[in-house]
Amino acid sequence: AVNTVTPLLPGAYSYSVIVSNGSCSSGASYTIFVNPLPSVSAIASPPSVCPGDTVTLSATSATATGYMWFPGSLPGPAVNVVPAGSQTYSVAVIDANSCSNFTTVDITLNTISVNAGADFTICPGFTATLNATVSGNISNVNYWWAPGQFLNDSTVQNPSAIPDTTTLFIVNVTNGSCSAKDSIWIYTVRTPACNIHIYNGITPNGDNDNDSWYIDGIQGSPENKVIIFNRWGTRIWWAKGYDNKKVIWRGTDQQGNILPDATYYYFVELYNGEGGTTFKQSGWVEVTH
Repeated sequence: AVNTVTPLLPGAYSYSVIVSNGSCSSGASYTIFVNPLPSVSAIASPPSVCPGDTVTLSATSATATGYMWFPGSLPGPAVNVVPAGSQTYSVAVIDANSCSNFTTVDITLNTISVNAGADFTICPGFTATLNATVSGNISNVNYWWAPGQFLNDSTVQNPSAIPDTTTLFIVNVTNGSCSAKDSIWIYTVRTPACNIHIYNGITPNGDNDNDSWYIDGIQGSPENKVIIFNRWGTRIWWAKGYDNKKVIWRGTDQQGNILPDATYYYFVELYNGEGGTTFKQSGWVEVTH
């Protein structure tokens, strides 16, 4: 006769058997010694990483004589892995009594990626709006665009760029733990269709948004003249060589005094370097603080 037993706890277990033929009987006993399973614990250092980072997996056991990590079938109490994604690793251990046990440890992959968009072409001196698209862990994202001298704000997702020439813009993003970068070419090409573009309003209130009067494309015609008049036709501000940087109207008179909210009028004229006029335009611009 066969009887199967499954002891659940370590210790010594004695089993007896009695046999009989109806008239006579006899018995025997047998002791089974159940060894404890090897204890094991595991940690990941660090438990959260960026793509391409290395994680050290470490297992600790007082009685284990062998270790094996999965996936990968990596032997040893401590191994290094480069996870391709958030993943659970298992470690199996065996002791001198051939008893085995296992435990698991989790690794979180903290991903972030950025796309700066497709390259595009503008007229020299015109404004291009950049826009970075971030995916992955997008909480607390910070932006850094370069070169910053052509941008209105290099720390926002969609800055305005006014490149003098063809320029490669690079954006770096970080979520506090991981970072990523991408780039975009802004090509400046002058065609017969490239004229200046004049906006009809500024808000010089000191918030760094539309505080100055940008004239798209005027940097491509450095020989120019810009005049601002009030409603009675009095010239209140004028400049030659308007360049949207050092020479730019900020809603003041010629002496730098802040002008009141009102509608003002402009005259813009471009020259070809030989004294000839290539473009002229007049119109109005609203100042609102």
